[in-house]
Amino acid sequence: MQKYHMVPQCFRFNQKNPGFRLFRPTAGTNVLAFEGASMWRLLLRSVIVLAGVSGPALANETPRKPQAVSSASWAGFYVGVHAGYAWGTADINTTVGPPIACGGGPANCIAIDAVESQPLHPNGFAGGVLAGHNFQSGRFVYGLEGDISGLTGSASRAQTQVFPIGGCCFTISQKVEADWMMTLRPRIGYAFDNALVYATGGLALARLRYIEQATDTAGDIENTDVRRVKTGYALGAGIEYALSGRWSVRGEYLYANFGRISADTIASINYVSPTPLVYSHRVDFSYSTARVALSYRFGP
Repeated sequence: MQKYHMVPQCFRFNQKNPGFRLFRPTAGTNVLAFEGASMWRLLLRSVIVLAGVSGPALANETPRKPQAVSSASWAGFYVGVHAGYAWGTADINTTVGPPIACGGGPANCIAIDAVESQPLHPNGFAGGVLAGHNFQSGRFVYGLEGDISGLTGSASRAQTQVFPIGGCCFTISQKVEADWMMTLRPRIGYAFDNALVYATGGLALARLRYIEQATDTAGDIENTDVRRVKTGYALGAGIEYALSGRWSVRGEYLYANFGRISADTIASINYVSPTPLVYSHRVDFSYSTARVALSYRFGP
């Protein structure tokens, strides 16, 4: 009776033509040792093949630069309220003449000029509403904003002086004020996370008033009351911080210059003069405002 022996079959890796083929080991071959060595060589070759494939792919991949994006969105329409303190300057320049119409001589008119031509500073509360629309590109924010403010500040004075010639006295009373102020301004800024730093500038409007009265002990009198809606310009800067939701709060400074208002008034005099006595008033107005605002953004 013939005896059959089970001959183990093994797989061998073909180096010339990568792949595996079946072979039958000869007598005396340690199949277990052979199989262990073959598995280690297979694992090593697999690692080398994978490294050769993945290396060029990783080397060819270009790293991407992170884009500068603000964590808060500033784009969209918004409305808000603001409140603060406004301090202004009214530079007054008054000329009384002509000299031949001055009672007592030109020196008396020069004395009136000196008393009248002194600045006044209307200071007070400023508050109102604002609205605007922002656009955003990365960290750059730009848009248009308008606001209106009610102003409570006014300034006044009254001075009595002695005429250089004639021996009697004169009194000058003056007052300046602004009822309201409006601005329409582009804004441009740069966002740092939840903070927006910006600059702004544009059109400004205000209703200004100058009141003046000059009297003397001889009964001469002159009255001026002039109101004008003046256009000018506004410049400023601020920082705004995004709160939770769509709310934001800001601190802002604005400077507004409205140029000049003027008036020429004929005085009522109690002496004979070859020409009327005219008071020519020139008043230049400017305002500075420091304020805070709370805004709500409706989104794009």
